Amino acid sequence: MKEWPDFFIIGAMKAGSTALHHCLNKHPIIFMSQPKEPGFFSRDNRFAKGPSWYRKHFSGALAGQLWGDSSTCYSRMPVYPNSAYRIHQINPNAKFIYIVRDPVLRAFSHYRHQMDETVISGGLPITYKEFLKVDKEVLETGKYYYQIKPYYDLFGPENIHVCSFDELVNDTPKTIEEVCCFLNIDPSDLSKSSLPSKNKAGSALVYSYTNKYIERIRNTSLLKSFIDYMPQKAKTYGVLALKSSLMKSDLMKTKATKGHEALSKPDLEDIKFLAEYYKDDSIDFQELTGLDICHWKSFRS
Repeated sequence: MKEWPDFFIIGAMKAGSTALHHCLNKHPIIFMSQPKEPGFFSRDNRFAKGPSWYRKHFSGALAGQLWGDSSTCYSRMPVYPNSAYRIHQINPNAKFIYIVRDPVLRAFSHYRHQMDETVISGGLPITYKEFLKVDKEVLETGKYYYQIKPYYDLFGPENIHVCSFDELVNDTPKTIEEVCCFLNIDPSDLSKSSLPSKNKAGSALVYSYTNKYIERIRNTSLLKSFIDYMPQKAKTYGVLALKSSLMKSDLMKTKATKGHEALSKPDLEDIKFLAEYYKDDSIDFQELTGLDICHWKSFRS
């Protein structure tokens, strides 16, 4: 039994890593971490749990399969500064996949994600301008040269594959084929891959609203008396079926959509600020990786 992953999808956050994770998990020779983001090498509290805790994320893997860890926190310095070094200590030959998108657009997606989390935890959302001022992580995460350079230095360019969110969305088969070739596996098993409907904007809100709705139903006096007498297996299957149905319903999707529509949108001032902020880093990133980013707002500026 192997001890450590063969490759890592290290980000960027809100750039398609979840979709890529689920696509690769369909390949017979790949086993992706379950759940998706162990964050073992970044988060000190998880790293302290040790290798045995981490390897449980791959307990379902078969002999001969490649292990893949998808954790976007591995490219979120300076919040998590030790990721690349820790991985190098245990597997200096590891391979890395880094998927990126226009950092100006990524920043707004990051904002919506964080506001979802705020609402779910009972807090109040703030405006986009306020968010850009108080949350430094959103800015640093989009500095792709700054994030990927330590991996180039430690592991070498031959062990790093950079791809773009736009190519993943617009030409999924080609992007998957290139990733498979990088991992030295047969791409034909994923030749007809399409992006799964995972991690859609508002999905966390849909999940939260659904759970709250089910909890209200279970606590109504009439239903509570009935549920108490049901066999445990019937309760479990009943809840799962109801949750699945509700999460696909227009009711929950509409609630999540209204939540997003209430959020502030970036204006021209925000876009100019971000484009200027990312300009130099984007130039350095293109020179380092060779990825065509001429259409990015931060590059065009």
